[in-house]
Parts: sequence; structure tokens; C-alpha cells
Amino acid sequence: MKKVNLIYLLSAFLLGAMLIMASCTKEGPAGPAGKDGTNGTNGTDGEDGINGTDGTTTCIECHSSNQVLFARENQWAHSVHAIGGNYERNEGECARCHTSQGFLGYIDGSYDWEADGAFVPNPNPPNCYTCHQIHETYTPADLAFTTTAAPELQNTGGQTYDFGSANLCANCHQGRTVDPFPVEDGPDLAVTSSRYGVHHGPQANSIAGMGLFEPGTGYYNSAHSSIENACVTCHMAEPFGSQAGGHTMNIAYEYHGSTEVLHSGCLVAG
Repeated sequence: MKKVNLIYLLSAFLLGAMLIMASCTKEGPAGPAGKDGTNGTNGTDGEDGINGTDGTTTCIECHSSNQVLFARENQWAHSVHAIGGNYERNEGECARCHTSQGFLGYIDGSYDWEADGAFVPNPNPPNCYTCHQIHETYTPADLAFTTTAAPELQNTGGQTYDFGSANLCANCHQGRTVDPFPVEDGPDLAVTSSRYGVHHGPQANSIAGMGLFEPGTGYYNSAHSSIENACVTCHMAEPFGSQAGGHTMNIAYEYHGSTEVLHSGCLVAG
């Protein structure tokens, strides 16, 4: 019995000594870092990737320091589109051309201007986004027109006319819907609205010779009908500052107290 107790006593003594030694031992400094592991089955690192494109690379294709973009914006700011377009007329057929959103909705079919109560909230005047596909690709492709299709002219039963680069313009610069439309030798019509008629902008109809009232014979188109790209050739000719041409789309301008006419488009039209 005494022999067993002695064994227990020696075991406890050894365990205590080990604990005392462990508590007095300090951790040494860390060893050197190991080598990075390798990728692939052949034990070599993979190839470095290709550097990405700078985030501003495409932006500066348009937003550069040459001031061309600002010149166009400045011209537009002095245009009737910007300051005299009556864009508060944001209901029904009016909104289709007086507002930017209404025009784009008319082009893509999302704005049903014939529906009861149709209106455009928070209307904007015609602007860069109206005519160009701004910030859709963030490349010069953003300057592409929002539509290039030959427009269907009002009051013609669905007929179209190709004005070239002016197709976009002609969607709005044409007579508004006339209902009922007068017919030669037809029944009398009761006009009940002061807005009855083709309204103030039948330019496209005049150039195409379509969709206007024709009470008799002898009507013919002017020399303007043969101008390539129609309206654009003269109205967007080489600009005179912010007074005429370019994105002002003006033909006449005031200069030192006299009215001048921009002739740069005439040279192109021949």
C-alpha cells in the first residue's frame, strides 16, 4: 500500500514540475515567411492579366478640351427650341412635339397622345437627348439620331416622305392632325376650335407637297423641295456665333442694328 502511494506521489511531483517549467518558457521570435505557393500543374505562377481601360477614356471622346461640344450647347441655348418652344404644353398632341419626353415617347410608341388625359409630367424642352442618343454607349455613337426613318406625314393617310438628315425634324415640323379634313366638293364642316387646321408648322408638308388643303389645281413645290437633306442644309449651316446656323437653327439674325440672312447654307444647297 505504501509502495502505491509512493508512485502516486512521484507522479504528482513530476506533473507539477512540468507545469512550472511550461509557465516559465517564453515564445521565441517568428521564423522567416515561407515562399508563396505556385499555381498550375507545372509548378509556375500564372501570367499577369491585361490592364483595364481608364474609366475616362470614352468620356473624353466627346467631353474634350476642343470646346466643340460647348459651342453646340451654346447655340442650342439661344434657339427657339430652348427658349420659345412652349414646353409647358405637355398634354395630348401638343406634348408630342413641345416636350422632349413626348417626342421620344411618340417615336418609340410609349406615349399615346390620343388617349384621354395623356400628358407628360415634368416636361423638358427639345434638347440634346431629344435628337441624339446621349449617354447610351458613352462613345461618339451617342451623337446618332434618335430616329432616321422617313416620317409619316399627318393628313395623308399614312404616306411617308424621305427628307434625308431632316427626317427627324419633319416629325414635328409638319401640320397637326386636321379632323375632319376638308374635301373638295365635300360636305360643309363646322369648325368648333380656334386650333383647327394645320397649325403653325406645316414646313414638311410644304416641301413634300403632301397633307395640306388642296381646294384647286395649279399647286407645285418650290425649289426647296430639291435641296438634299431639306431643312438641315440651310438651318444648320456653318454657324454665325450663337445667332444663326448650327444648333441655333436660325436663318436670320440681328447684326449692328440690321437684319442679316445666313448664306452659308445657300452655298451648299447650290
